[in-house]
Amino acid sequence: MLPQLLRALADLFPVTWAVDVVRAVIVYNEDFSSIAVLQAKALVAAVALVALGVVAYRKTISRYVEVA
Repeated sequence: MLPQLLRALADLFPVTWAVDVVRAVIVYNEDFSSIAVLQAKALVAAVALVALGVVAYRKTISRYVEVA
């Protein structure tokens, strides 16, 4: 349903990888060893996003709170 450009962008979006993992297990009944690459990609993306969030939070808080 998406235009071609948005489809290509959706394939690079980390949430799509996580949804693909869930779909492979629930809908297609695949075992976890056959989707290990998708799991690893989703896990690395999640850890990276959390790390970026922590860094952004610390920078934002450091602007408003003075450390004595």
